[in-house]
Amino acid sequence: MVFFATIFALFANVSNGLTAIVIVQSAVFAEASRQLVRVLAQVELDFNSVERIVEYLEVPQERPLITGRRPPAYWPSTEGQVHVDNLVVKYSESLPPALDHVSFTVRPREKIGVVSTHR
Repeated sequence: MVFFATIFALFANVSNGLTAIVIVQSAVFAEASRQLVRVLAQVELDFNSVERIVEYLEVPQERPLITGRRPPAYWPSTEGQVHVDNLVVKYSESLPPALDHVSFTVRPREKIGVVSTHR
C-alpha cells in the first residue's frame, strides 16, 4: 500500500510535503489495517471458545460417584472363596495362550497377582 501511494504521489506531480504526508499516512493506514485483522482474528478465536463451552454445557452429566446403593458394611465378607480351574486366556485366536491351564483359589480379603513366565 505504501509502495502504491508513493508511486501515485511521484507520478501525479504532487509537492514534496504532500508526498511525504501521503507516504506516512499510507503507512499508518497499513499498520492500522494489520492491527484490525489481528484483533478480528482474536475475536473469532474467542467466540470459538465460547461455542465450545456452550457445546460442553449440553453434554449429559455423568452419574454421581456414590449412588443410593452401597454395599453392606460387612462387605467384603470373611466367608466364601473363588476357585479357578484350568483357565486358558488368549489375546486372539491366532496367538498362543497368555495364560495356559492356570488354577488357583482366592480366599476372602486376599489380594492376588498372576504373572506369566511363558515366552
